[in-house]
Amino acid sequence: MRATKKYFNRSFVEANLRLFRAKLDKGFPLTAFYKKGNGIKTILNHTGRFTDFKGVFFIVDYRNTPILASESKHVIQDIQNLVRGRRVKDRKYLKKLSQKYGYSTLLAGQEYMKDMHVNWIELPDQAERILLRKFLKPEVVIKA
Repeated sequence: MRATKKYFNRSFVEANLRLFRAKLDKGFPLTAFYKKGNGIKTILNHTGRFTDFKGVFFIVDYRNTPILASESKHVIQDIQNLVRGRRVKDRKYLKKLSQKYGYSTLLAGQEYMKDMHVNWIELPDQAERILLRKFLKPEVVIKA
């Protein structure tokens, strides 16, 4: 249990939260993930990544307020699945997001989501991903 002390270290959380705040202003538009014909390889080329990775991703609205945060083993693929609403859980969270902004349909929520930005922090360790996700406190949290 020696390894768990590292994750409750306040400096670890503060350092990652500083990184999170610095990344809020920069981000990738969700339109790249939504376009038909943009597969994982195309998105990886647009974002400058070579492979998919483990980490925490967060979606911010036009006010740079974190709307949604999730930890994932395949960040790029999960963002694409979420935006396109492929899985049942993705449709559930898109519906919740669209209701929060006053839309009644899933498609209206997806259209609104196109104006948002996404960014991520690469964290290979699962305990670090879970801990950082808990400290982000967005309005909607997706559990992997």
